[in-house]
Amino acid sequence: LRAVRTLQAHARQRPVRRRYVHIRSLLTLMQANLRRHQTRTRYLRQRQVLIRTQARLRGALARRRFLRYLRAVRTLQAHARQRPVRRRYVHIRSLLTLMQANLRRHQTRTRYLRQRQVLIRTQARLRGALARRRFLRYLRAVRTL
Repeated sequence: LRAVRTLQAHARQRPVRRRYVHIRSLLTLMQANLRRHQTRTRYLRQRQVLIRTQARLRGALARRRFLRYLRAVRTLQAHARQRPVRRRYVHIRSLLTLMQANLRRHQTRTRYLRQRQVLIRTQARLRGALARRRFLRYLRAVRTL
């Protein structure tokens, strides 16, 4: 009798056990799907954050490159614009130097000629005075004879 009861109990338990195993496998499958969904959602969120961060970084780097390029272009433009101005400045400065040299040469020559004239007049007066003295001595010497 005990064996029959045990067989009957096992027979009654079989569909319940199958249903339990089936429900457990469905639960395991649902958990796996939920974890997959959560993992995928987390991955996609992290991916979006990473993509935004990369975009900002690339934008900042591109901005930095562009500003460096712009600074270089402005420097080249400044040098290019400065070149004719600098040439003109150097040309005008050389002309001014030439004018100063000519003015100084003229002033020096004028001063020299004035001093020369003064010196020639002084020499002439001195020679005239000496010649008169000699002549007067000569006249005195002739008179005394």
